[in-house]
Amino acid sequence: MMRYEIKYALDPMGLIEFSQWIASAAYFRRAYSRRGVHSVYFDTAEMGSARDNLSGIGVRNKFRVRWYSDVNGKEVFASAKPKFEIKSKQGRLGTKYDRVLETIDGSRIHTEDGNQLTNELRKELAANPWRDLPVSIDVLNANLLVEYERDYYVGPGDVRVTIDHNVTYGDVMSNTHSRLIGQNAYSKAIVEFKFSPNYKD
Repeated sequence: MMRYEIKYALDPMGLIEFSQWIASAAYFRRAYSRRGVHSVYFDTAEMGSARDNLSGIGVRNKFRVRWYSDVNGKEVFASAKPKFEIKSKQGRLGTKYDRVLETIDGSRIHTEDGNQLTNELRKELAANPWRDLPVSIDVLNANLLVEYERDYYVGPGDVRVTIDHNVTYGDVMSNTHSRLIGQNAYSKAIVEFKFSPNYKD
C-alpha cells in the first residue's frame, strides 16, 4: 500500500523541542522502545539509485539490507533477522517490499566488507528468486552503511512518526563495517511522518 513519507531535518534544539512535544501529545504513543537501525544500501556502478533520489525522479527505488540491535548497536536482535528491502517512491508516496534473509547472520555483518555482503546477497536471491526486484541483483553492489538510533511513535489513523538521531555513515566498499561505526557523523536528526493518502489533510 502506498503511503506518504515526509522527512524533516532538525538541529539539536529543534530535536529537543520536537521530542518534548510528541512525548506530551495525548494522541501519540510510543510504539516501541528505542533501538539501533543498521542499513547497507546497494546501488549500480553508475549510482543510478542515488542519482534518481537526489534529482527527485518521479518513480525511483532504493535497495538495502536492514537489521536491528539494542541502542548501543552491540547486540543484534535475534528475533529480527536481516531483511532485503526495496523502497519504491512515486513522488512523495512510497511503499516497501521486503523479505527475510535466511543465510545472512545479522551478528556477523559488521565483520564483513561490501564485497562479502554483496556476494552473500546475490547467492541467496539467486537461490530464491524475487520477482519484484526491478533490476538484476548482478548489477547491485553494497556501497553505503547508515546507522542510527530510532524512536517510534504511532498516532491517530495509524499515523507513524520516527525520530532518527546519532546518525553515522560510511563507505562499505573500501573498508570493513567494523571500522566505520562513528567515522562520519551527521549532525542533525531526521523526523519522518508516514501516513496513508486518506489522512493527508
